[in-house]
Amino acid sequence: MRRYYFISDELNDLSLIERELEGHGMTRPQIHVLSLDDDGLAHHHLNDVAPLFRKDVIRATAVAGIFGFLSAVLVMSFAVFSGATASIGWIPFVMLVFVVMGLITWEGGMWGIQQPNSRFRRFQKALAEGKH
Repeated sequence: MRRYYFISDELNDLSLIERELEGHGMTRPQIHVLSLDDDGLAHHHLNDVAPLFRKDVIRATAVAGIFGFLSAVLVMSFAVFSGATASIGWIPFVMLVFVVMGLITWEGGMWGIQQPNSRFRRFQKALAEGKH
């Protein structure tokens, strides 16, 4: 899907652009405005970007999940090739796999909630200047 980005100083301009886009067949749920002025967006009845998508939570959690899985494979490989399962059994290693994978994935999500969405990083300077 093709994405078009418009940067403006005024929310009134974006309201006009939204009406023009709707007049050319785009539906309202397809149009979103990224702005730090949530009250202004509500006042102009513009769709804002959901708070979850403003941050990089989803991407960071997915990447951390991959690292968590690879770490879990490492733990299981150690268990198999070291022969430790013969003396202490599989249960400690299986539990360690779940703990390692869960903690790494969770930590990735916590890191992602602090970062702006990777698709919106290029607009951070404009947003800081009060643009929308």
